[in-house]
Amino acid sequence: MIPFIFIHLGSHSIPTYLNDSIDQCRLWNRENTIYVLCSEVNREQCNRKDVKYVFIESLKRTEHHERFIETTKLDNEFRSGFFKHTSERLFTLEDFCIDFSITEFIHLENDNMIYFSTDDIIDAFRSTVRGISAPALSYDYVIFGIMYCNDVKALTAFNEYTVENTFSTEMNAGAAFFDANHTTTSYLPSTTQNIITDVRYIRYSSSNIGVFKGVFDPAQYGQWLGGVDPRNFASTPFSFSNTCALAGRSCGPEGYNYSVVTCENGLNRYTIERDGVAMPVYSLHIHSKYLDRFKNDRLLEHPQNLYS
Repeated sequence: MIPFIFIHLGSHSIPTYLNDSIDQCRLWNRENTIYVLCSEVNREQCNRKDVKYVFIESLKRTEHHERFIETTKLDNEFRSGFFKHTSERLFTLEDFCIDFSITEFIHLENDNMIYFSTDDIIDAFRSTVRGISAPALSYDYVIFGIMYCNDVKALTAFNEYTVENTFSTEMNAGAAFFDANHTTTSYLPSTTQNIITDVRYIRYSSSNIGVFKGVFDPAQYGQWLGGVDPRNFASTPFSFSNTCALAGRSCGPEGYNYSVVTCENGLNRYTIERDGVAMPVYSLHIHSKYLDRFKNDRLLEHPQNLYS
């Protein structure tokens, strides 16, 4: 079974909403191993019986991970080192895969909710890449909120690329690396159809839509349905449309009709529809961090009434 991997770096407490993401992952994937990589200072929070915890202090760092720590100029002050940690977690992910001989996995960020079983779409993942896949928010941002990998050498190459070049975030590094490595990377589809005929747009947003027959959310759908991280600015559901998102080049997240459907397994998920084309939403990036509002039972409510 394909394992799922979550990562929490730093000495601050593991956010409570990570449990909501794990609950959702486990609901759809009963047998898959779920790993949480974290520091030993978080030991008291490592109390779930359905999760395997791995302390990052036990992992052997690669040479380029050590070089990253020594040379990175990423901001280590903002939000307890947020920008440094978001980049370093991909080095930690590589360390873990090497130490535990893991060659295929799905990595989820702690504020992402998934609505799929690996049994149902693993063939789609495998057929669209030999390396790593993730959705693009824009031409400048690849979002590792959900990342599939079936060749850790591609992850190694990306981390080495990050060390050898200068980027402000791992999202920018991802966009540049994906753009330069077509044979070992692919974009998870994030829009329902090729509304725009520009070749670059299609490759970034929907080139694999015919294989997956569903979309993965870089951020725009979760931001529209649930708002933005309140630490950034005040927002409400159905009020923020991310204008830099690829979806915004066609109709924006507000241009879709949203509905909740119950699947054959009895679980619920969103469907988005535009111009008669409807697709399931396989993941939502809950930027507001209110993940509990997007768990299975809450989705039974009509989207516009989720917060009443």
